[in-house]
Amino acid sequence: MSVFAAVLLLLSAVWLDTAAAEPVVPVHGIYHSALRQPFPDALNDLQLAIEDAGYRVVRIQRVDVGLRSAGYPTAPYRIVYFARKDIDRVVVNRPRLALFLPLSITLYADGATVHVLAISPLTSVAGAGPGLRKKAAQWDHDLRRILADVRTHEMVGAGL
Repeated sequence: MSVFAAVLLLLSAVWLDTAAAEPVVPVHGIYHSALRQPFPDALNDLQLAIEDAGYRVVRIQRVDVGLRSAGYPTAPYRIVYFARKDIDRVVVNRPRLALFLPLSITLYADGATVHVLAISPLTSVAGAGPGLRKKAAQWDHDLRRILADVRTHEMVGAGL
């Protein structure tokens, strides 16, 4: 087993919760949902949920392509980056936050399950002033809404 596969397996084991209708919020600020739908449908639902929340998709990074070209066998794996104008302004004014922005959600397939992972924006503003913490709280709220919408699309698509 490759190191990459072992890390993904560990993440799956720690944060897997297929029964919850809402994403899991562990202490470490990582949201996780496990979906039972085809990967392309999950990716499409995520993009729609991002747009419905007032954000725009900035980039979709096809991580699996790079891994395969390096010789690692892997299932579909994408990182979806998204933003809106207030995030763009924060990056310009606070370049150290560029590591955390734009916001991102990772999807990867594990058999018939698509895992959806995101890091809470609140983890990136520890020690920041109240204005930035308030913005991060709004982004966190929006992120949870996006993840919940993806779960809702999955349930509607499955006829639940």
